[in-house]
Amino acid sequence: HTSRKLLQQAVKNGELPAGLDLDMANASLLSLYHGVSCTQIWRHQPDDIDWDMIDRLLRSWCNTLRHCPEFIRKS
Repeated sequence: HTSRKLLQQAVKNGELPAGLDLDMANASLLSLYHGVSCTQIWRHQPDDIDWDMIDRLLRSWCNTLRHCPEFIRKS
């Protein structure tokens, strides 16, 4: 998946933790994308989409990946 490759590159660049569980992070990203698509993008006209909320969701998700121990691979 392209999304997994992007996550892998973010780990390589030091933007995400080295021990990130890429499979779990990717599953989480795809779930977030599906949820946003279903609740915002496909249900509203472009002018009615809350783009600020979508931006905040994605930023909070990235921060979760950086700080949540459940996203770190277990040894």
